[in-house]
Amino acid sequence: MMTSLKTWYLLFLAALLLLPIVPTVAEVVKVVSDCDQFLLDETPPQVPCILEGGNILNQNRYKPICQTFENVRKFVTLYDIKNRIPVFSAYKYRGDSGEKRPKNTWKIEPQLENEDDKNMMIGEKYKNYINQAGNADYHLNRRFDRGHLIPSSYMFTKKESTFALTNVVPQAKTFNQGSWNRMETCIKCVMNNYCFNNNGVIEGFVVTGAQPSTNNTLKNRINIPSILWSAFCCYSYKMEMWIASAHWSDNVPDGSETKYLQAKTLAELHQELKIVVFTGKQCPRNETVTELYSKNKNLVIKNVDFHCKQNNAEHRTIEITTKYLIVRRGQPFLLTLEMMKPFQDCDLLSLTVETGSAPSEVLGTRCEFGNPSPMYSSNVKAIWKYSIDRRANLQRGIVTLSVTPPANAPVGKYLLSASTLRGKTPLGTLVVLFNPWCPDDWVYLPDERERQEYVMNEDGLIYRGTSIYIQPMDWVFGQFEEDMVDICLMLLDVNPRHLRDPAGDVSARCNPIYVGRVVSAMINCNDDRGVLMGRWHDDYNDGVRPTSWTGSISILRRWYQQNCQPVKYGQCWVFAGVMCTVMRFLGIPCRVVTNFKSAHDTNNNLTIEEYYDEHGLQTKESTESIWNFHVWVEGWMKRPDLNKGTSYDGWQVLDATPQEKSEGQYNFVLINALCLSQMNNCRPDYTVLQTGCSAVVQLPVSAILQGEVNLKYDVPFVFSEVNADVVQWMVSANGVKRKMHSDTMTVGQNISTKAVGNNMRNDITNTYKYREDVILPIEIPFLSYSKFMVGCDSMKVSVMAFDKQQQDEIYHTEIDIALEDPPISIKVLSEARLYHSMTIEVKFTNPLNETLRYCSLNITGCGLFKSDYIV
Repeated sequence: MMTSLKTWYLLFLAALLLLPIVPTVAEVVKVVSDCDQFLLDETPPQVPCILEGGNILNQNRYKPICQTFENVRKFVTLYDIKNRIPVFSAYKYRGDSGEKRPKNTWKIEPQLENEDDKNMMIGEKYKNYINQAGNADYHLNRRFDRGHLIPSSYMFTKKESTFALTNVVPQAKTFNQGSWNRMETCIKCVMNNYCFNNNGVIEGFVVTGAQPSTNNTLKNRINIPSILWSAFCCYSYKMEMWIASAHWSDNVPDGSETKYLQAKTLAELHQELKIVVFTGKQCPRNETVTELYSKNKNLVIKNVDFHCKQNNAEHRTIEITTKYLIVRRGQPFLLTLEMMKPFQDCDLLSLTVETGSAPSEVLGTRCEFGNPSPMYSSNVKAIWKYSIDRRANLQRGIVTLSVTPPANAPVGKYLLSASTLRGKTPLGTLVVLFNPWCPDDWVYLPDERERQEYVMNEDGLIYRGTSIYIQPMDWVFGQFEEDMVDICLMLLDVNPRHLRDPAGDVSARCNPIYVGRVVSAMINCNDDRGVLMGRWHDDYNDGVRPTSWTGSISILRRWYQQNCQPVKYGQCWVFAGVMCTVMRFLGIPCRVVTNFKSAHDTNNNLTIEEYYDEHGLQTKESTESIWNFHVWVEGWMKRPDLNKGTSYDGWQVLDATPQEKSEGQYNFVLINALCLSQMNNCRPDYTVLQTGCSAVVQLPVSAILQGEVNLKYDVPFVFSEVNADVVQWMVSANGVKRKMHSDTMTVGQNISTKAVGNNMRNDITNTYKYREDVILPIEIPFLSYSKFMVGCDSMKVSVMAFDKQQQDEIYHTEIDIALEDPPISIKVLSEARLYHSMTIEVKFTNPLNETLRYCSLNITGCGLFKSDYIV
């Protein structure tokens, strides 16, 4: 039978009448016992002259608060509205749900300001409240933290409820983040291991308070307490007894030496501060839990295992090496420390990672983490963490840790050390790379097939030739050769920014936008100690002809072995191939892109002007031209700096060929101090770079497609490479110029990159420009130009037509003709064995009626040869 809504309402009301009548929402109550569920035996502490026998002696000054968040009571506080600090806060500890520490969103108690809302609420940023502290009281203060009485780490769920300004006091920064934090961690550890009631449930009672100073205030409003104290008590089902301890200390900065607070008895706390925290008889007054703390002051690390083979396999770096650890940020790795003695959960063990010559927590190049977990200030970046792995055997002293570098950690080589009560022990080094598998990393690439192609593939194709005859060229990237670690990290370390400001440069390596720009600059040797020197004429006697290179490995090794002196010589496809190698090694997805009929517009007017005589030959040298092809790379990354949401995320154009200066330098821009500080903010809540900062210059392909030429930096130049109009002029013998038809379709054709997962060509022209009409080609017999093709790779044929009826109508077209490479077959004739010679047969057919002389064959293979073979 259906029950009416009225009947349900009456049943619900009757149930309410049978329950004890207690407040169901937070409020400033009259007595502390109104929130007694957080107190042992439902009895509040005895605080002389403030709270005696459960009675508040001055109810106009001291206000009990049932701290409530989202209509759920979380803990109780006795608040002093004159000093604007809490007297104490009390909480029933129930373990930790594993919930992460929330963001610092500070709240006030509205009822203290005579407002009706009974839930804590977010305080106004610059408002000074009458009866309590506000955010303005702590604003721009560098000496004191908002020190929690009940720390967020103690709260089972809804940890943000502890971020109430009525639960904090001004606490010396290093004291709060140092010895006090270590004490809180130790007590939490004891409660997790020993505080179990008869039902096997974690249960401990914690009370933390502050003793106000006589005349020390913050901004002449908030009392700075002279002493902080804390005590806990619980029943231990394991030990079949009650346990308790107390701690207190002066509210002054910790010294340079690591400080630990000594555990005291409840009786000693009473004798020193006259406070009785637990008034009942259960809690031992003359005993501490010191024996439950770590006694391993002589804890010695006997051995360390980086699990290089397992970790490198899981982090997809095993192709590089198994000799040392190479991991990707945002992904955990295993580390095992073998101790001389058994290890306990409460033993102090912290790890420290440092990178660069001036490591700093503020710059994100240093982090100390572990047990106890440090209290990090709001300006600390790149926070690492570890947890004890299930494979650990603590009784045997085998401490296996799962260590996670943050997804915003700077890439590079790190020093790792461990600290115990014994002291600091160096453990070794590791290399951290970008992680396109991690959703929190700015280089995250969702498609696994694309990750395999654009990060993991060591071989590829680079397209050259002409727009009507596109020639794929095999290229060995070799990014996972073992010596690429030292080579690529050296490339970052010799860039001009690092030489001027090494600390700032290393910090900025958290940002793939910045790293991509540095790599782009360092591939060419203009303005710096870059890898390659470019040359575009036929004199290569003192180096290697650009067409002879078949991969990046030999080039990068020569540069490294020559003490960072440039390798001779390269052209656009060589620059792009080498840059792709470095980007893929660092973990930034990268692909090589070829633009056929690529415009070189030096004045950014989106127009290429060409001059011809009456026979169709170019007559005037110009700084502007149209190249048969031009090659650059695309790197995949987010672009929050452009302030367009996710519109510009994805593929970014990076051009390492030193063709034009960008903002005064060849594809590299000096960074002022303001811009660097913004660049270093590599958090998920990334702060947008100001327009005055010219460090971030990658060009979103989507911006080129949309013609966003007003977007700062190099967009007009790259836009013209694929979209410039060609204006042609005929110059007569007497110097008179006549304008021919403008050409809006020639520039930017067949923009090509290797397809994912196969050796087909992927035409990505539609990602750069919208579809244009097709130009019909003019047929020219091969016999007319064959004799010109023997001594060169390609040639340009120009055709000019005049309308006999209308002499002003002049038509002109050009075509680039390239020799077709003959197919080559390679057959292995002998057994392939390590460190033994192998015979192969190479066959090809000469398509020309000319005898070939002085031929050479370059042989390259990843992991097969230490250098290229030329036969």
